[in-house]
Amino acid sequence: ASPALARQMTRELHNTRVSFFAQLKDLKGCRRALEEMRAEGHVPDGKSYAWALHGEAGTGTRNAEGVGELLDRARDEGWELTEEMLVAHTTALKRRGDWSGGMQVLERVAADRKKQLEQQGGEGGSGGILNVTSHIINNVLSALAQDKQWSRILALQASMHKAYGATPDNVTHLYHLMALAHLGKGEEALSLFQQIRTGAFGPDVFAQDTMYTALLSILGIARDGCVVAIDKLLLMREEDGLPVTQRLLNCLISTYGK
Repeated sequence: ASPALARQMTRELHNTRVSFFAQLKDLKGCRRALEEMRAEGHVPDGKSYAWALHGEAGTGTRNAEGVGELLDRARDEGWELTEEMLVAHTTALKRRGDWSGGMQVLERVAADRKKQLEQQGGEGGSGGILNVTSHIINNVLSALAQDKQWSRILALQASMHKAYGATPDNVTHLYHLMALAHLGKGEEALSLFQQIRTGAFGPDVFAQDTMYTALLSILGIARDGCVVAIDKLLLMREEDGLPVTQRLLNCLISTYGK
């Protein structure tokens, strides 16, 4: 094999070692594999950092700083953020409830995307333009929900396609419904839910039992002014033929037992 091919294979073997330790959540092994990679003259690439970040983020809240260190090192070595890096970073931020950090990451991505689009004069999805996935947005929405930042959830959901090229999925719409209900916008929540039920957002977005029970729970807590909305939601559930569950009964007892 040529020296170039041998070098490429060696890089792939190094990346395999990084991924192996990352999947085991062996942080010391993962970091050691990265250092050995550098020692042999291979600067870690985007794939290396994506696996390393996956391992760091998988350790939970106690290691959010480790994710940040890896991202800083990746930038120092000239690597731009990739989808895998963003997933790992926002997952760590979600687990520590750091919605402010998540919003800062998204602001940076939005600025980068705007610059790239202006330079190329194209749309998201063109070469070199990073489209943020709904998974990444949902990680930030989760952190916002943990701190009851309902108005910020609505603002992020409204801007996610234009600013980040992301399309809302079922999880995104669930946070949207929760935010509306928590803010006392029961009728607006029901209107959005009806659109979901009728397939207005495409076949990949559909009404789920978790949406029903979440809305019932939230509307039940803020019962004043929401009784009509609760009754409409129960009629929708009946129309969809969903079975009565213990969770549903608990919601109804909590709501009408006040």
